[in-house]
Amino acid sequence: MIIGLDGRLANDVHKVGSGQFCYELLKAIPSLLDNDKLRIYLDQEPQTFFPLKERNNVEIRVLPKKKIWTQRVLAKELKRNPPDIFYSPSSQTPLYGNCPKACTIYDIAYYDYPKEFTLTSRTLAKTRLQLAIRTNQLFITISESSKESIVKMFPNIKNRLYKVYLGVSNEV
Repeated sequence: MIIGLDGRLANDVHKVGSGQFCYELLKAIPSLLDNDKLRIYLDQEPQTFFPLKERNNVEIRVLPKKKIWTQRVLAKELKRNPPDIFYSPSSQTPLYGNCPKACTIYDIAYYDYPKEFTLTSRTLAKTRLQLAIRTNQLFITISESSKESIVKMFPNIKNRLYKVYLGVSNEV
């Protein structure tokens, strides 16, 4: 099985929560692959701190960096050369591609606490989530509270939403 993963968040110099999640996930996955292959998609060459190097079961594909990369570049790649499943560690996923897709929804605070977000960031987050809900087959969230909030707002994904708690790193 080929597992595709958007690795851009782990390749960001200024990682925040989701970037750190992606970084730690990439460090942990290879030991779990067995006969499977991990294909990581990036929009620039891996930084020196990127957690993985290419090897037998890990492939890194650097695709051209363009505006609206996920929809213009990554979607075309998934259509031309699809993995068996594609995973995004955020809710930003391609609208199309010839493979099942999964993504992480950390929370929907922009719905629950709209005054804490600018109109632009709230609108962008809501749009990305709406598109992900229409095009993904599986969703992961990080807590029971987030799961309840998401299901309340989007009951149609209840049977496709799984809670997976975050781990901790041994690094300080």
